[in-house]
Amino acid sequence: MKSTFKYFLLFFLVLSYSTIKAQNYKEVLKSSHIKNFYDGTNFNTIKIKDGIHYETIENRYLVVSKVIWIDDQSFFLEIIENDVPDFPFSSGARMKINILKKENDFIFYEAELRGKKFKGKYQIIK
Repeated sequence: MKSTFKYFLLFFLVLSYSTIKAQNYKEVLKSSHIKNFYDGTNFNTIKIKDGIHYETIENRYLVVSKVIWIDDQSFFLEIIENDVPDFPFSSGARMKINILKKENDFIFYEAELRGKKFKGKYQIIK
């Protein structure tokens, strides 16, 4: 019985370590296609490739940002360009994103922009 318990404990520890280690969001997001849910069921489509974040707004406008990783769970998005009419942020504006957790195909985050914090979620498409 003690032997079975030891193997179960070893299996649990290995599984726990693997789960923690798998939460390297930098690897998950570095080349991805995702939906950014910002208001319940409303979302923008995002593609991240080669350190550049392309966010399509209302299926017709584009905001292009540079991804600057702080660590495996936090990064800045720095706007490079956009074609959104009356967009309140200019090139060089930065938003900090902290990844909170991952559940199934969703990554939950907290963002900060100009001192305002808000939460959202990404759904990984591929």
